[in-house]
Amino acid sequence: MRDWLLNRTTGLPVFTTNSLGGHELVRCTEAQAVAQSVWLRLTRIKGEYFADLASGLPWFGAMTAKPFNEIQVRQLIQAEIMSVQGVSRIESLKMTQNKALRQLNVSVRIKIGSETAEVTI
Repeated sequence: MRDWLLNRTTGLPVFTTNSLGGHELVRCTEAQAVAQSVWLRLTRIKGEYFADLASGLPWFGAMTAKPFNEIQVRQLIQAEIMSVQGVSRIESLKMTQNKALRQLNVSVRIKIGSETAEVTI
């Protein structure tokens, strides 16, 4: 899997300056491409992407339901991560919920072949 590197804050492509002073898109390594794919799938709303309506998480459904079901949300996140081609296993998954802001922060460490990557949303 090869892809263009995206800025995790803006979601825009990352550019570098070449030897002629022009700009070029930056290519991902294999591990970066898999980690980026995990990041995209975790931040996508289920049904949002027309080419793959099944990908993404139900952010306006089970993810934000009251009462918060941490076990169900953890299972949804794990299933979405493991559906990404190239992910060998999930080494750790941490979730922090801010009830006042209705915010869920997720940090996951995944194994990609012999490499490890951290993905945070």
